[in-house]
Amino acid sequence: MPPHFAASLPPIVEAYLDEITGRFEAILGAKLAGLYLHGSAVQGDYQPDRSDLDVFGLVSSPLSEIERDRLIAQLSHSTLPVPAVGLELTVCRSDVAQAPVLAYPLEFALSTGAIWGAQVEALGTCSDLVIHAELCRQQGRALVGPPPAECFAPTPRHRLRSAVIAELRWHQDNLSQKAAPLWDANAVLNAARSVYAADAGRIVSKTQGGERWLDRHPAEDLVAEALSRRSGARTEPLGKEEVRAFLDRSIALIERM
Repeated sequence: MPPHFAASLPPIVEAYLDEITGRFEAILGAKLAGLYLHGSAVQGDYQPDRSDLDVFGLVSSPLSEIERDRLIAQLSHSTLPVPAVGLELTVCRSDVAQAPVLAYPLEFALSTGAIWGAQVEALGTCSDLVIHAELCRQQGRALVGPPPAECFAPTPRHRLRSAVIAELRWHQDNLSQKAAPLWDANAVLNAARSVYAADAGRIVSKTQGGERWLDRHPAEDLVAEALSRRSGARTEPLGKEEVRAFLDRSIALIERM
């Protein structure tokens, strides 16, 4: 594993995770069915200066407006600074996780960090939560609650494929938002790992997705360059049209599966 990726999390991050877990428990009490860390932080792909923290919460019943307001107040970066690029927090009902659907109904979603401020997503449904839930089931770390494999039912392969296609189309629509860190490399590597997930049913890290792509397509310079961008070895952004073409090709591959 390259030295810039953390196999274990820095102590300041572990302390932060303990703190948000305690605040969740204090606000929701017995309603909190589980809280799970997922994403790069559990896949050995965490970069202290570039990665965010992904947390998925499960609750036994719908949240009240008062509970949502308390979560915003207690977990926003201005109140509790995030020792990473940001915190991506999602909360759903536990019964939904036991019967996954493509359009996951949200109970609460907060993105917060030094650059992000505090962005609260409107209640509704979201297809990328299928990916997050499946990653929790496969590799999630319980901050509180039962092991994730007991709480998240397996996602049918066709549903996972639909979800990763929706995520890649989101990347296509947001390629101009270059203010996001590593917008170019993340789009390419997400596409590479999405093809792998659609084929194998396993969600790997961005780095692993790029490496698996190169195992099959060693002449794919764009993926090699994306890995160099993610590692910090390359500072120059990738070409937007090249990234878009790779996303198009990846979507087409998944649609043919």
